[in-house]
Amino acid sequence: MEVKWTLTVWLLLIRAAHLKNIEVRTEPEVIAGLGQSAILPCTVDSGHQASSLQVRWFKTVYNVPVHLFKDGVNKPEEQDRAYLDRTRVFPLEFSSGNVSLQISGITVRDNGVYTCYVQSSGDEQFADGEVSLKVAALGEHPLIQMEEYHSGGIRLRCRSTGWYPNPLVAWTDGKGRGLGNPPAGSEGNKTVAPGQNLVDVNSEITVSDPGDRFICRITHPLLKQTRVAVLQLTGDAFRTVSVLLVAFCLLLCLTLGLSVLLIHCCRTQYFTIKELRLRPSVKVYQKFKDDLRLQRELLVRERKLMKTAYHRIRMDAVTVTLDSGTMNPYLRLTEKPPGIRGESSPPDPVPSNAAARFDTLPAILGSEPMVSGRHYWEVEVGDAGHWILGVAGDAARRKGEPRLSDEEGFWLIRWREGACEALTSPPQPITSLERPHTVGVHLLFDEGRLSFYDAPSASHLYTFRVRFAAGVWPCLGLG
Repeated sequence: MEVKWTLTVWLLLIRAAHLKNIEVRTEPEVIAGLGQSAILPCTVDSGHQASSLQVRWFKTVYNVPVHLFKDGVNKPEEQDRAYLDRTRVFPLEFSSGNVSLQISGITVRDNGVYTCYVQSSGDEQFADGEVSLKVAALGEHPLIQMEEYHSGGIRLRCRSTGWYPNPLVAWTDGKGRGLGNPPAGSEGNKTVAPGQNLVDVNSEITVSDPGDRFICRITHPLLKQTRVAVLQLTGDAFRTVSVLLVAFCLLLCLTLGLSVLLIHCCRTQYFTIKELRLRPSVKVYQKFKDDLRLQRELLVRERKLMKTAYHRIRMDAVTVTLDSGTMNPYLRLTEKPPGIRGESSPPDPVPSNAAARFDTLPAILGSEPMVSGRHYWEVEVGDAGHWILGVAGDAARRKGEPRLSDEEGFWLIRWREGACEALTSPPQPITSLERPHTVGVHLLFDEGRLSFYDAPSASHLYTFRVRFAAGVWPCLGLG
């Protein structure tokens, strides 16, 4: 039975983007201590008045700003709630070019990449830049505990709390020699503290040599500071291990017996209380109803903001023409609507196996490379069972079975087996509330960003961040 899949390219041509005459300059990285304040540097050319600039700082979503200054005033009502009363800009310094952001009360959740977006309200000139904020928390001084007899030696445990990000843990003896499990310099055993996202170190080793010092070193990867704990063991410690072990076993048995008795006595009371708690009150019902209404209002507002931002993206629309000279022989071009479809057999005669043609991958490229500027186009994929779309560079292989990833010159997303994924290395799943039927592709060549959207709902699907070394071609296929 012959199976055909049809992909339709919808061509939009609205207008070219404005030239960006505002130049934004940022610092690539800022390190801030937990609970402290941080300045994310961002400057533009001097001479701008505060009333003529829109300064938007956002972290992941354009429409949910970390801070927004517009029409000469701050806009806290449009700000991400997590940053309310914690951020500020300096309007009096806009004329000298300073549009930096100050964040106070730094938390672990503030860690990430921030975008400084500056737009002139008069002529719609704009530019943006990125600053990476790295949050650092130096943990407590470690403590080494001698716990129990294990495998012919004594188990030592090194504990410390309040680290971020993951520190490096190293055990050495008194002569500086690394000890096993974990090896010196490894990340050791760590757990994330609930509610704070801080890392607690909990590393252990077993030692069997008396009369030596044992050192636990914990090093912060960003601050390059080290916390050290030292324990000196003598031969007496090894001789008393067996006595401690017996005492521990007796205490454990006693504790288990008391626990069984306590569980037996409290069982009936537990189930009675549980049954009573399962009966919700009128206040609980009313609160649930109010929460649903609030969530519905927030969702409607968020969708309106997404639609507005997506309309700006579609103003970069261009016409995309497919190059049949690159098309796999098992594909056919369709005219109305323009697109491609798969065939079960190649044409007769088979087209020349030119260097530009895909001979195995069922794909086709656009006829013109994109070497600069802003470009937007839409692809209607409908209910096709599998597809790929995005852009391909000069390094992308067209012969044999190429590996589809950003490391091989392909920047694509794929729908296959009922799931959508970005073809990175390794692939990253894309979560979407609905299956995309029309996909918008937005290429910011000079900024090194390639973004994909579900066009009808204006929902963001995925963004590649890459500095293109040469031109790229629109790519479409049955992946």
